Amino acid sequence: MIVCSPPLERLINKDEWLLVENQPSLRILTLQSLTALGNGWSKTLFCRVHKSCLVSLKYIHSVERQRIRIGKELIPISEPHKERFFSLNGG
Repeated sequence: MIVCSPPLERLINKDEWLLVENQPSLRILTLQSLTALGNGWSKTLFCRVHKSCLVSLKYIHSVERQRIRIGKELIPISEPHKERFFSLNGG
């Protein structure tokens, strides 16, 4: 089990590993699946935006052409996750 205190920015699937990124520059690798980890967290604080990425809604700076900007990173929003993401972010 991983416990990350805020601010947790995002979780990214890296093959069979899961990369947990936390500000400032804390990275944790785990073999736990993104689905299993995401299911235990608040659905209003975190959102799956791609099959390999779960983001903290708190750290989204902007949304540009169906891509989320967190810091300098642009993260794509995939079609299957688009409706839920925009419903949480007010359209």
